[in-house]
Amino acid sequence: METLKFKNILTEKDEAFLDMHDDIRWLDSEKYFTWSSERDGWLHLYKVSRDGTDIQPITKGEFDVVSINCIDPKGGYVYYTASPDDYTQRYLYRSRIDGKGTAQRVTPASYSGQNAYQISENAKWGIQVFQNATTPPVYSLVSLPAHKQIRVLEDNKELKQKFDALQLQPKEFVKVDIGDAVLDAFMIKPIGFDPSKKYPLLFYVYGEPAGSTVQDNWGGGSLWDQYMAQQGYIVMSVDNRGTKTPRGKKWRNAIYGQIGILASEDQNKAAHKIMDTYDFIDASRVGIWGWSGGGQMTLNCMFRYPETYKSGLAVSFVSESKIV
Repeated sequence: METLKFKNILTEKDEAFLDMHDDIRWLDSEKYFTWSSERDGWLHLYKVSRDGTDIQPITKGEFDVVSINCIDPKGGYVYYTASPDDYTQRYLYRSRIDGKGTAQRVTPASYSGQNAYQISENAKWGIQVFQNATTPPVYSLVSLPAHKQIRVLEDNKELKQKFDALQLQPKEFVKVDIGDAVLDAFMIKPIGFDPSKKYPLLFYVYGEPAGSTVQDNWGGGSLWDQYMAQQGYIVMSVDNRGTKTPRGKKWRNAIYGQIGILASEDQNKAAHKIMDTYDFIDASRVGIWGWSGGGQMTLNCMFRYPETYKSGLAVSFVSESKIV
């Protein structure tokens, strides 16, 4: 006899954060369903039996599945976005639904940067969007899994030519080792940069769990950062622990119960490591600015570490909240 009584199938637990997802697809005549979880320390896709007693990994390895692009039961593969080797970039991978074998990279090596996809239900066709720090989005129709380009839908060639004509300093991606972690950062130098001179340092910060500033994507060409560099600043940004990057559960959970505390500590340690590393930076002239969560992080950095940050601009920040 059927009733309306609920039966618990699967319980997901975490000592810090649990994120919602909709990566659910019925498999094997509805005997199994797909489920995303961080239970092994990384965000992966699992195959779960209808009664919850059998949980098998579909994707596996020390990397996060950034997004699920297509689950193709007939073809036997799940296609997803990941970046095991460079957290600032994104590529298309696929894994067997039965969990056998290892992850296969689908995006060719020539597309260095960030790649996003809309994939047909049968996983034979995809719309690829490729971009990086110097390339505006290029939209192409590709056949899968060979990733053969069939047609370029939009190349943004005119925008690319205008950007290149500015002859700006490239955005340099660097690593900053603060001891507790190795952080991703970018640096933009002024046009006519002279390493024998001393330059003031300006940080652009966000640092909250909702996003990341250090990504190898177009981002409008980072023209505001480029403009500030033209005013004579070394412009940098650092992703502290807890930012939205595919670096595993431990990275994301690090800030639990200490929002703004650990992050600003990471930012301060990174600032001092950078000043110790680069002789052309004037340590007496360090500024910081950010918007929204970045405005809040700016205030945290300035008030917690006034000896480091000599000036700052906090935009649209939340400095205090009360429940009335």
